[in-house]
Amino acid sequence: MIGWEWQWTAFTPILVAAAIVMGTIGTYAWNNRDATGAVPFAALMAATSLWAFAYALQLAGATVATKLFWANIVHIGVAIVPVAWFCFALQFTGRGHWVTRRTIGALSVVPAVYLVLVFTNEAHRFVRVPLGVEAVADASFLIFRQEFGPVFYAHAAYGYALMIAGVVLLVQLSIWSPRIYRRQVGLLLVGAALPMATNAIHHAGFTPVPNFDLTPFSFTITGIGFFIAIYYYRLLDLTPVARNIVVGNLREGVIVTDRDDRIVDLNDAAEHLLGLSEDAIGTRFDTLRPDHAMALERGSDGETATGELVDERRGERRQLELTSAPVYDVRGERIGRSIIVRDITATRELEAELEATIDRLRRSNAELEAFMGVISHDLRGPLRTTEQYLALFEREHRSAIDADGTELLEVARKNTDRMQEMITDLLAYSRIGSVDDEWTAVDCDRVLDDVIDAYRFEIDDRNASVTRDELPTVWGVPHQLRQLFQNLIGNALKYSSDGPPTIHVAATRADDGWRVTVEDDGVGIEPDDLEYVFELFTRADRAGTASGSGMGLAICKKIVDRHGGTIEIDSTPDVGTTVAVTVPDGPSGRKK
Repeated sequence: MIGWEWQWTAFTPILVAAAIVMGTIGTYAWNNRDATGAVPFAALMAATSLWAFAYALQLAGATVATKLFWANIVHIGVAIVPVAWFCFALQFTGRGHWVTRRTIGALSVVPAVYLVLVFTNEAHRFVRVPLGVEAVADASFLIFRQEFGPVFYAHAAYGYALMIAGVVLLVQLSIWSPRIYRRQVGLLLVGAALPMATNAIHHAGFTPVPNFDLTPFSFTITGIGFFIAIYYYRLLDLTPVARNIVVGNLREGVIVTDRDDRIVDLNDAAEHLLGLSEDAIGTRFDTLRPDHAMALERGSDGETATGELVDERRGERRQLELTSAPVYDVRGERIGRSIIVRDITATRELEAELEATIDRLRRSNAELEAFMGVISHDLRGPLRTTEQYLALFEREHRSAIDADGTELLEVARKNTDRMQEMITDLLAYSRIGSVDDEWTAVDCDRVLDDVIDAYRFEIDDRNASVTRDELPTVWGVPHQLRQLFQNLIGNALKYSSDGPPTIHVAATRADDGWRVTVEDDGVGIEPDDLEYVFELFTRADRAGTASGSGMGLAICKKIVDRHGGTIEIDSTPDVGTTVAVTVPDGPSGRKK
């Protein structure tokens, strides 16, 4: 600008350097503006940078006009700093919901009015009275002399109130924060308190040189403190409020390390589980707990890592699980890692108890299966003998047997047949779920072909119609799926109406497998009986005209459950029955 004149001072480079430092920190904060408090912090740094730079040019000015112009620019920074500081303190201490446009607007009313009066001061002199320039330091440079008016002091009181309020909020936060956050807050408080103190000293008239403001020079130390808080203590990456809300009361131990794997934070649970204290902060994790670090390294996949180890340091045996995952900043750069520590002693003990229980059940099932085999063998022998004696009696005394005797013999044969069928079904039921079952891909078309061949005589004898869609290949135990189809087709033939039975087998895709239906036009099932049909020894044939053990559908349900599927029945008396079975098409549905 025409009319500006300049002078060299040794203070100008210092103030420019301070402005650059504060501007650089503000730029970094703006680039990380998604972090808590980053936006008002960037505004704070920008205002202090402007304050320092403008004061450097005010000192460098050689005329009243030059100094007056830059003195006005200084007041822009002076007006912004308290509002930015207070908003930053609100957000940093977890009161970000208070920082709204309305709140910022209300806080900015006084600074806005103040700046209007600053730039119109020549008309009213409410802010200051310029007194000219005077030579100082043996006439080595000229300094701007001014007396401040009532508006200046009113705004100063307002600014100090906001600055002190922000300090109080941070002091309250530091009282209950972990050490790393107390260090963050401590550096923030020093960075704020030093300019406040130098500014108060200046306006109280205690400076060595009147009208020479030391406040902008203190920004150099403030910038260094803020740099340490950001770079070493992750000011914009790790905020105490978020930390305490999320991890403060977790039962799991949480450890956070920096890029160099130094511990920067750990919660109370981590201290307890690993026998550490806050003194561990700043120490490399692998140096502090090399066995834990090795456990994680063994389970690492390059990004996340999981490891287990046994800890016996406190005289008790505890099993710990450690999980490590990288921590990234808002730009996607890796800034450290988090380590979660869980005490899984109780879990492993329960797993051991469960495994022991499973082993006992397996042995019990094996013993039950062996027992059923013995019972089957021991019962079949007398039944066969009974059948043989009945046949022999009928053959030897056929001529002497009257109608009542013939009926009694028929009842005896049916009862022995039913006992044989019941023994067979009980043995089949007990063997479902055997650990020796071979799981494989099963072609249901071939299984149904085998079942139809087995019932060929009855199908032809009853003139039954058995139709089918193309059936899928599913994952299962072949002989159990054959038993399933055999029981369903057998029931459809057994409980048919007076005419030739009609049976249709269909398959459709389900969400996680196949839905196979067997539909018949038989006598159906009464609604009251539907909820009981899958129970052992339950028969829906109220008339009792059909043979059977009452175990067919119970066997079907156990087979389907074993395969991780479902079975449902929809039936209408005198119309027919549809049995729907869903079976997964892969090993994922298998139940162990």
